[in-house]
Amino acid sequence: MENKLTTKKVDIYACLRCAFCYDFSKIGQYRMCPAFAGTEYESYTARGKMNLARAIVDGVVDYDEDIAKRIFACTECGACEANCLKYLDLSGVFMTMKEDLACLGIIPEGLKQAVESIIKEGNIYDKPQSERFNWLRDKSRVDGKSDTLFYVGCTPAYLRRQIARSSVTVLDKFGIDYMLTSKEMCCGHPFLAAGEIDKAKEIAEKTVTEFEKIGIKRIIFDC
Repeated sequence: MENKLTTKKVDIYACLRCAFCYDFSKIGQYRMCPAFAGTEYESYTARGKMNLARAIVDGVVDYDEDIAKRIFACTECGACEANCLKYLDLSGVFMTMKEDLACLGIIPEGLKQAVESIIKEGNIYDKPQSERFNWLRDKSRVDGKSDTLFYVGCTPAYLRRQIARSSVTVLDKFGIDYMLTSKEMCCGHPFLAAGEIDKAKEIAEKTVTEFEKIGIKRIIFDC
């Protein structure tokens, strides 16, 4: 199988390896890459991952579990790209590497479980769809009539429920007309994080179709 990473050669070879993508500490500021801040290993930084990308494209190394650990540690925050002196598509390179790893079946177990839960239950926590609005005291707005949708998301709905309750309090306080939908499912981002790009697109298209069907024109997100 030919790696999709070869399509990113221009960005990979253009990297200056200057380190501004992850570390400003030498000039009195801060380390901006979460993966680097948490591990202290350069191979987890954007520069380190670009070195790995070049080694893969040049045929020096192949994808393996160790490389996967570093690539999937990327939170996709975009801080490296925002500070790249050459404006390289770093996020695109790393996402392509995730996609290659997914095609090879090298995905962290936690991400595997998350995407399997989405397929099975529509959320990352493997909880029944019937419990999605257990946090909501007044359910009169569920499947109500409005062109504004409050999209709660998996974590506020199942784990951090006070976030969802607080959001409803704010919306009601300002007199915003909105509805919730009983057909709300996971946004699909975990599929992106796992390199399953096509599946993420499928979920996004399905979600958009469903929202259009019920006349939604504006969406308020907690997720």
